[in-house]
Amino acid sequence: MKKIALLTIVLLQFACKAQSPVLDIYDFNTDPLVYNAYYKDVTNFRDQYVGTWRYSFHTTLIEVKFIKKDMAFIEVGNTRYYEDYMIGGLRYVKDGVELVNTLPTLAVNGSSGYDYYLHTGSVIRPNYHDATCPDCAPDEKRLLLDYDEPQTKFTPPCISANLIIRRVVENGVEQLKVQFRQDGWDLCMPADNIHFNLPYGDYTLTKQ
Repeated sequence: MKKIALLTIVLLQFACKAQSPVLDIYDFNTDPLVYNAYYKDVTNFRDQYVGTWRYSFHTTLIEVKFIKKDMAFIEVGNTRYYEDYMIGGLRYVKDGVELVNTLPTLAVNGSSGYDYYLHTGSVIRPNYHDATCPDCAPDEKRLLLDYDEPQTKFTPPCISANLIIRRVVENGVEQLKVQFRQDGWDLCMPADNIHFNLPYGDYTLTKQ
């Protein structure tokens, strides 16, 4: 019994050293890519977004689902670290035609957020580029996610986009304020016919 207890203590000590230091992944001041660091959601910031959200207007339906992934091992070149992240899937229907549905990919056990069509990037401030937020408090955090669709993810990358999300409660109803923006560049040639089906713009989704 003593040997088992000693082995347990040794393993716990090794685990603590294996992911060190522990850094807040959603802190504006956190240094990127520290070797062996654990970028942890120490304040449970992601929790407010987890679940299913829906937008419905006339013949347009947008449904988004977010789930958490904890302590994923990431290796980039000579740097290795662990991180908490969030992934998502999106369904977009227009005039009764389903144009996007990446929700089934959430059942896939990917090795990192990049294996999914929607995954967390970073926290951003209210004055972020063309996705400003006049209703935000001066230091309010919003979450930026990398967005892809099947026709954009597995082709040579020529276009990129982000979802910027912010949770609010209005009249007791949980809502998700979404800004869908092109990420600064579009190098696709007209002949490639590569574009996002989801229109750029602002959407308000309701928690389901």
